[in-house]
Amino acid sequence: YHEKIGFFKKKSYLIFNGVDSKKFKPNKVLRKKLRYQYNFQEKDIVVLCVARVDPMKNHTTLLSAFKNIKKNNSNNNLKLVLIGKDTELFKEKNIYLSLGMKLNIERFYNLADIIILPSVYGEGFSNVLVEGMLTNLLPISFDVGDSRRIINNCGYVMKKTNEIELINIFNKLSKLKKDQIKGLGIKARSRAKLLYTPLKMINLYNKVYLEVF
Repeated sequence: YHEKIGFFKKKSYLIFNGVDSKKFKPNKVLRKKLRYQYNFQEKDIVVLCVARVDPMKNHTTLLSAFKNIKKNNSNNNLKLVLIGKDTELFKEKNIYLSLGMKLNIERFYNLADIIILPSVYGEGFSNVLVEGMLTNLLPISFDVGDSRRIINNCGYVMKKTNEIELINIFNKLSKLKKDQIKGLGIKARSRAKLLYTPLKMINLYNKVYLEVF
């Protein structure tokens, strides 16, 4: 996009965001407390979407796909939680849990097993994916922005941005064992903690500033 509007590629730097792994981290005690509070069983596979209600975030497709899965396979143990501005306006409480905006969002990642980014456009570097990964969540996303680069082989990136892809991935998730999901979540934290640190981001900015001045 920047090249199209005239930025010079050879003088460009790509610096990824850094996310604090001490703030976003797994907490077994908090996980147990939150899952009890919201009536989730340990066998449940909780999928978390953290996003404001906005067309680019694609809640409509996400909810339609999830309702399809629950309708055609009511015995699966998939659960969906929505957090973000205006998500409390979604009213189908018997199908999913919508909690609205949470300022202490780092706590609520511990509720889940999987972090999902259903956006279809407008994403750059998704902090949400990295925050979830740092909390040992298996990441899933459509192929938007830097999602493929962030997730790599620690989760799933859907090639097509449509409902069928989501239905297929939900079906796949419902068949995974909890140990498989947990293993990928641990792998995801290791990747995020290595590559997307505040210190690495600061050092790269310092390098750019020194070259400029």
